[in-house]
Amino acid sequence: MIFDPLLTSSLTVQRQTASADAAGGTARSWANRGDLPSAIPCRIEPASWHLSRQFARDDATVIYEVFTQIDLAATRQDRLIVDGVTYQVEAYRPQDTFPASGLAICQTVVSKRN
Repeated sequence: MIFDPLLTSSLTVQRQTASADAAGGTARSWANRGDLPSAIPCRIEPASWHLSRQFARDDATVIYEVFTQIDLAATRQDRLIVDGVTYQVEAYRPQDTFPASGLAICQTVVSKRN
């Protein structure tokens, strides 16, 4: 496709799962989503950032937009691992389809706290 050279990164989508631990509590872990490939071509771009201060500690949250050509159907229970860096899914917008080119763009908004 014409936009393939712009998809310079690859991502894996993981979903949080819960299971019982030995003490009867809940253990949470992350597993790759089996309904999606494990190396999805994508493009990630910074969109905005927010700086907050709590208890004399600066906390920065950076918001990124991730673009793919396949429908991730991502939820806030998912996280994306893009080129080895983990991002939490904040919002997801399904495909905008451009019939003339056959291109479908999906936008995922993710955050990373520093």
